[in-house]
Amino acid sequence: MKWDPPLPASLGGRVRGPWPRVPKTDEERIQNLPEMLDSECIFYVTEKLDGSSATYVLDRDNFYVCSRNLNLADDPGNSFWQIAHDRGLEAGMRARGGNFAIQGELIGPGIQGNRYKLPRLELRVFAAYELDALSYFEWDALVSIAAALGVETVPRIRRGVRVQEFATRDRLLADADGPSALGGAPREGLVWRAEGTGVKVGFKAISNAFLLATA
Repeated sequence: MKWDPPLPASLGGRVRGPWPRVPKTDEERIQNLPEMLDSECIFYVTEKLDGSSATYVLDRDNFYVCSRNLNLADDPGNSFWQIAHDRGLEAGMRARGGNFAIQGELIGPGIQGNRYKLPRLELRVFAAYELDALSYFEWDALVSIAAALGVETVPRIRRGVRVQEFATRDRLLADADGPSALGGAPREGLVWRAEGTGVKVGFKAISNAFLLATA
């Protein structure tokens, strides 16, 4: 098990209101989804970064900034809002048009010990969600959205693979071991996401080497 310490004030802040109409970012571990070993889906695989989950939502006239579980008020010093202001996310999302959300990992100084030794806060996006269609954008669309907003995606490790190529849960977990694409520290793990579905079909595989290194 991985213990997450309480969020510091810069990552907590005051609650603005109820959660907006977008799914939260939690991924289920492969250990709890044995049926995925028989999936016929084609997947892309990305690195699971060790940071704080962030969601940015444009819903008609409303712009929301959320941590993993909270819709946050715009407070000075709040890291989630800092990224929104620094990157001009509200203006960028309005310029694109539509009701949608981007979701990613906030990493950098003050977050999880800044494992990637970054000089400033970064948002690495791993999903985009269309609120009215109730569907997720495909990977190529996600890359385009992130570029238009001036942020990057999480590192993509591979694409066009099937779970059956790894055959067992243990092999999937072993595949999660390895250095991070952002420096060389042990990566937290991998996230598998099915392509061409529009819904969230997938799982996370947490690296046992990472768990031992951070125990």
